[in-house]
Amino acid sequence: MTFDNPTTKEQMYEILKEIFNYYRLRRPEHDKVVLNPLVLEKMEFTPLTDEEIRLKAETLLYADQKREETEERNKLEEEIAEINQKILAAEQEAEENLSEAEEKYAEIIKGLNEDSADKGLLYSTVISDKIIEARKELSEEKQKINSKLLEKKATLTASLDNLNDRLNNLSAYFADIHAKEIEAKCAELKDEQDKQETEAFKYNNGISEKEQRYENTITQSQITLELRYLDLSSKEYTKSQLVDMGYYKDATDCVCAYYNTLSAAEAYNDIKNETGLAIYLEDYYENIIFMYKNLATE
Repeated sequence: MTFDNPTTKEQMYEILKEIFNYYRLRRPEHDKVVLNPLVLEKMEFTPLTDEEIRLKAETLLYADQKREETEERNKLEEEIAEINQKILAAEQEAEENLSEAEEKYAEIIKGLNEDSADKGLLYSTVISDKIIEARKELSEEKQKINSKLLEKKATLTASLDNLNDRLNNLSAYFADIHAKEIEAKCAELKDEQDKQETEAFKYNNGISEKEQRYENTITQSQITLELRYLDLSSKEYTKSQLVDMGYYKDATDCVCAYYNTLSAAEAYNDIKNETGLAIYLEDYYENIIFMYKNLATE
């Protein structure tokens, strides 16, 4: 039988069918049974990049971290305001105490002067000494009030300075803490992602294996049906007769004409999966696979 060399796989199969019909008295083809492949839905999983994981970690922690820093800032500002109020109160108390002391000793001195005038002792050394003593006591009391104020303010100012330092360094303090929290969250998210990726891989791998087993079953079933048909439709010719008639030569030439358009390696990798060729080549199918395998390794 003469035929044009095929340049595509589809042409090769069409010519093989023609050769088959030609040598086997052009018997009508059987109704091919169509077996649908098994298609299962796979688990979609797209891992996040390191940058996306960090952004997610920052987003998840932002609200809590912002609230934490705001609460601490408000607390410090309240404590600072309280201390400033205490300092102001201490100053006001000191001023009142000083004013009371001034009034108290002014009354004492006034009383001494009036008493001395009534008694005709205006220039008495006794009255003068008492006035001097009163002024000395006033000075000492004023000194105590001021010393107590300074001591109290020193204690409050030390606390105030500490709180102001904490407030000024608050952003840097929390930046360090939050950076560590974000790193920990990134590690946690990455670990979760790795587990999900492994889970998806195992699940999808299982689906692929099921689909492949089913596909193999379909292929085997189709081959079995084809071979059964061939067996029923070609009983009048033996294999020896078909060889003599040139059937296998033409079928082999057709297949080789197509696969010779590919490299030996490409031909071998493709033809070993084209199990449908066994329908037309029978035992010669393995011979052709072996031939291209040898050519690919040369």
